[in-house]
Amino acid sequence: MKSTSCWSVLNILPAILILFSSPPFCFARDNITVKSRLADGETLVSAANRFELGFFGPSTTSSVKRYVGIWYTSNPQIRVWVANREKPVSNTTGVLSFADGTLKLTDDKGNLYWSALPGAERSIPVAKLSDDGNFILRDERSRQKLWQSFDYPTDTFLFGMKMDADFLLISWSSEEDPSPGNFTFKQDPEGQLVVMEKSTIHWRSSRLDSNQISKSDELPSTVVKFLNFNQSETRFYQDKRMVMSSTGQLQYWELDEDMKSWSLIWWKPNNNCSVYNFCGDFGTCNANSWLPCKCLPGFKPKFLEKWNAGDFSDGCSRNSSSSCGNDVVSLKRMKVEDSDSSYDAKDETDCREECLEKCQCQAYSFVGQRVSTTSCLIWSDDLKNLQEDQDGGYDLHVRVALSDIEATTRNCETCGTNLVPYPLSTGTKCGDPMYFSFFCDDNTHELSFMAPNGSYGVITVNPDARTFFIQMKAKEAYNCSAMQSSASRILQFNQSSPFNVTGNCRGDVGNLTSDSSLEGTVEVEISWKPPLEPICTSSADCKDWPHSTCNETGNGPRRCICDTAFHWDGSVLNCTQTGQLGGSSDKSKPLSLILGISLPIGTTILCAVVLIYMWRTKVVKRRGKQRKAALHRYDTERGVQELMDLSHFEGKDGTGIDVPFFDFESVLAATNNFSEENKLGKGGFGPVYMGKFPGGEEVAVKRLSSVSGQGLEEFKNETLCYLVNHQANYWTGKHASTSFWELLEDCFIFTKIPARMIQGKQTEANTVRVIGTYGYMAPEYAVDGLFSVKSDVFSFGIVMLEIISGKRNTRFYQVEQDGPNLVSYGWRLWQEDKALDLMDERVRWSCNASEFMRCVHVGMLCVQEDPSERPTMADVVLMLSTQNLSLPNPKQPAYLTRKPLSATTSTFSNAQSNTEITSSIKEGR
Repeated sequence: MKSTSCWSVLNILPAILILFSSPPFCFARDNITVKSRLADGETLVSAANRFELGFFGPSTTSSVKRYVGIWYTSNPQIRVWVANREKPVSNTTGVLSFADGTLKLTDDKGNLYWSALPGAERSIPVAKLSDDGNFILRDERSRQKLWQSFDYPTDTFLFGMKMDADFLLISWSSEEDPSPGNFTFKQDPEGQLVVMEKSTIHWRSSRLDSNQISKSDELPSTVVKFLNFNQSETRFYQDKRMVMSSTGQLQYWELDEDMKSWSLIWWKPNNNCSVYNFCGDFGTCNANSWLPCKCLPGFKPKFLEKWNAGDFSDGCSRNSSSSCGNDVVSLKRMKVEDSDSSYDAKDETDCREECLEKCQCQAYSFVGQRVSTTSCLIWSDDLKNLQEDQDGGYDLHVRVALSDIEATTRNCETCGTNLVPYPLSTGTKCGDPMYFSFFCDDNTHELSFMAPNGSYGVITVNPDARTFFIQMKAKEAYNCSAMQSSASRILQFNQSSPFNVTGNCRGDVGNLTSDSSLEGTVEVEISWKPPLEPICTSSADCKDWPHSTCNETGNGPRRCICDTAFHWDGSVLNCTQTGQLGGSSDKSKPLSLILGISLPIGTTILCAVVLIYMWRTKVVKRRGKQRKAALHRYDTERGVQELMDLSHFEGKDGTGIDVPFFDFESVLAATNNFSEENKLGKGGFGPVYMGKFPGGEEVAVKRLSSVSGQGLEEFKNETLCYLVNHQANYWTGKHASTSFWELLEDCFIFTKIPARMIQGKQTEANTVRVIGTYGYMAPEYAVDGLFSVKSDVFSFGIVMLEIISGKRNTRFYQVEQDGPNLVSYGWRLWQEDKALDLMDERVRWSCNASEFMRCVHVGMLCVQEDPSERPTMADVVLMLSTQNLSLPNPKQPAYLTRKPLSATTSTFSNAQSNTEITSSIKEGR
């Protein structure tokens, strides 16, 4: 038997040795008793090795701060609870042990840092770490639970905790600092989950037990079940946690199947718009826009400077002072703070009347049977936490004054949260037809801009700046700056379009998270041009535009034409008094004061002007006689060269004229010794020759004739505004088949022809010397010496009529009934509705008739006899570039009837105006 016993002992000895040589964690304890303690460096581990309790300290602090906490045993360690977060053990050794019947954290000097609860003398306590992360203090005798960490959470909610009235999560100060931070999470008395930033609501859910929760903000079912403890689902939720992060986000995490990493499943707020009331009262937020906030229609930012700087917290206020408006703005799919009252309405009309009868009603929503038995929801407080484009959101009707949303009767209805101000148009019954490029979806109330190449969502409209933003996919650009250069090309705007890309752009596609709804998008700003007068059918349609009546406008529709002494200002959408600055006069100053100041000043200025004029007249006459006498002394090219060498070739102000100079030998070579083959024509100074320099540059050379009646002053004027001879021939002959638009674009160089010939380089005056070309000079300039910008318009009109007809004005000699010149002939055809007969036969086969008629129409407007009736050059550009623009009917044109001039120049004096008129060129250039 002894041998058998020895054999048995020898057999089990290896097992005993293996047991005692096993790793120490197999014997790790999970509790603290009155006979044990936990020192810094030691830990408790739960039975299934899921959680660990011990000392830790931030690695970023310079001083030694030690905390007692609980964390997952996974790597990296995820801490879920901290005992002494408000009072760390600093620069000493801490120990967790029982004293006086309770668990206390002290240092080696006996200083207290934390305790579980007041002690119970008769109890035999034990503290145990469980596998659900709960640290429980029990009485060994009664097995009664005396205290648990689940009742005192820090920043993490674990499955098994209860959300009662005392529940509160407090964020860490930072990721490394467990001390209490600025954000807290709790459930308020109304059953809503709330994240607070100090004393301000940062995020708030809808009521957990309410049917009003919108889908976009509804908590996922897994989160709701996780927060509502159910013992039967412990196994499913034991690897989940909810954290109040130091950044203000409420985060729901799940442990992956490999038990090694965590995934963020849900979090709020997840964008600016989910931050509670991010855009302030009456401000609506759009998470799909780079600039998320805008005021509701009829409202404006309370503090514009802060709003423009990106601080939207102050929200918006009504445009009018009264909140008892008589109209509503209808908004679809809106999220808003829960209503404060309800009403059992029969229908939407009943609901609307209930709201409008009470001034304190800010908004209403008719929901039918959607919310229990109540059909009408009423908001009496300022509207908060507004978000647009929310699935399951309300059809919300916000109370406004009609004047705040409808500047004119021609305004289109608001589309969702966007105003559609005049002249923008969403249909044939509102706005200006030229701006009919918008579409409002009746189902979603989303506004779209219809560009030539497709449709784009409109983010916001700014009526004051006449701009709006559209959202575009950044398919051809990696960032906003790259998109700016390509937006115009992508949108395919042409010159006749009333819309332009401003170059302002929002979005940086490189700084987005992968789940952002803005990924791959930019927002491009587009402006619209000021409109023409409003279209009308009767004067009643013009009531929104004072000082205007409904009148015919030529071939186009009737428009609200401004009365005499007023002109249309499309930038302010009003008839503005002619000569009035800023569209309004300062009536605050007494008339006597204005007259008392202005009359003496005006008299002084007038006297000074008269004296200067008399002095300049004498000087001009004296210098004119001197120049004429001097010019005859230089009847050869040598004489002209001598004038240049003597520095006489300078402007009135004494400065040299910036023109190129050539030596006589190079001019001879360029013109082939002034050969007849190079001769282009003859003018007032003499013949004009075509020259070509060795570099290939072509020039026109005017050779001064000894018999010319003109002098140096005229020669300088000709040089300053010179146009190459035969240029009109070049257009009407060689390029007869070129499109009218290309020709007219080129012929803009004819502008400023007369004005640049005037002495003193003025732009509007009465001159004593007139230099120009018969047939191109405006009559008020040729006869009376009066010139202005409208004189240039006349010259342009003549050139344009010559281009489209292929005929010259001064060489047009048809049968007698056709008239003495091209203008009179064209006017007769216009009156007889035969303007197409003016078309150059060489382009009839390829010419666009409507374009031709528009050119004739604009040409006739330019050559009207009354300068005030002629358009400005800016108007001409608009008329030619805008196809559907209606034009006024032209009035009697101006043309001088005269006999053909002789080959030499004639100079005569107008007895009435004492103005010298010189026809410096016989043939039109």
